[in-house]
Amino acid sequence: MYHGSFDIGPIPQHKLWYLKNHKVWLSCGKDLNMNSFNFSEKKKLTLKNPFKIHSDEVVDVIEIEDPEPAIITCGLDKKICIYSLMK
Repeated sequence: MYHGSFDIGPIPQHKLWYLKNHKVWLSCGKDLNMNSFNFSEKKKLTLKNPFKIHSDEVVDVIEIEDPEPAIITCGLDKKICIYSLMK
């Protein structure tokens, strides 16, 4: 079953992750932006190098729930970053 597609722009995206708790797909590329895709609502959100933390490509993303909801990224810049999702 085909659910649709999104135009991600001119920058190649090198990896795609599914964040189960947020029910979104996330991609990253050489432009340092994070693209979030929600296929069920047909929405795309581009975060322009959202926190200016990584200075090179993000190569992995995971989400955790304990001790609090967060997303952890690691990049070619040798950084591991934790983004708290608490309001």
